[in-house]
Amino acid sequence: MVVDDEEKANILNTFFSTVFTVENEMLGEIPRNNENPILRVTNLTQEEVRNRLNKIKIDKSPGPDGIHPRVLRELSNVIDKPLFLIFSDSIATGSVPQDWRIANVVPIFKKGSKSEPGNYRPVSLTSIVGKIFEGFLRDVILDYLNENNCVTPYQHGFMRNRSCQTNLISFYEEKSSFIPLSRVRALEKVEEKSFGNSNVMQIIYTDENGGLEALYLQCKCVNELNQWLSALRKICVNNSDMLGSYHPGVYKGEKWSCCHQKDKGVAGCDKTRHEVTLQEWNDLLNPDLEAQLIFRHLIGVRELMREKHLELTKHDNSSKSHLTDPARKDSATELFHILKDLETAHDSFLADSPHFADQEKKYLLEM
Repeated sequence: MVVDDEEKANILNTFFSTVFTVENEMLGEIPRNNENPILRVTNLTQEEVRNRLNKIKIDKSPGPDGIHPRVLRELSNVIDKPLFLIFSDSIATGSVPQDWRIANVVPIFKKGSKSEPGNYRPVSLTSIVGKIFEGFLRDVILDYLNENNCVTPYQHGFMRNRSCQTNLISFYEEKSSFIPLSRVRALEKVEEKSFGNSNVMQIIYTDENGGLEALYLQCKCVNELNQWLSALRKICVNNSDMLGSYHPGVYKGEKWSCCHQKDKGVAGCDKTRHEVTLQEWNDLLNPDLEAQLIFRHLIGVRELMREKHLELTKHDNSSKSHLTDPARKDSATELFHILKDLETAHDSFLADSPHFADQEKKYLLEM
């Protein structure tokens, strides 16, 4: 057992230095344009420095200089000009103060045995002021690269609105474009606990050898998820060997997260979402229910469509344009007639069948 602090630091330092990775050269070709303007940092202002000081998180630890982030934030109106002058001089000379290059590396214990160096994660504490200047330069460089198309679409790290998750999703989307619809065997909504997101769907398909593979895709919202599931299920409904159900979870830790079965080859479980009804999950699987919803929606917006149609008709008549399309008027008028006929038939049916009317009201309320 090591007791001396200096010896502990040397052991951790030796271990941390061995886990650094050297980037390979397989980064792809970066687009270059000889006509791109030279990168010049000219948009640094005192107000910009003050705004960045006001955005400092005061719960962070100070760096080697000992200046607490709360002090910098509270005194932003006082130190914004001195820091602006220091930043400007650093840009002009191409160098930074030596204190900004120093970092305190603190080992953070993760889990397991405390005597194992591999159970510690190194955290580097640097100067808060240096981080502010670094953030400004990063934004300037990223803006320049984006404006001049110097970043490939495959770059996800250190990019705004991109992350490891977006990189994984783009990979799956690119891979999914090569999956024939005839190979699809099931489509499922994935449980939220699997990826920490409730809008993930999976496509179960067969590979070239006939084995089952799962592809996970993240949707922007629940409506987009339901639309994709509904559309793909209707297209693939006649596929051979379609599975009646599948796992809404993922296979990890030698078992399914949804049903805890250990056999990876099990076709499905009772947690599946494949045969749920509209009331339970808002997935438009029933064509009759989907038609009912579309009909209700069109009836609800009919008056708005009529007002817009009259507005466009008046505009065409006032402009006396020879480009007016008579087919457009006929189509709109025909649509209103069809809606009227459907509404009459619907009301007549409900009048003859009162029990269906009560059932419909109850169902629409639940929906």
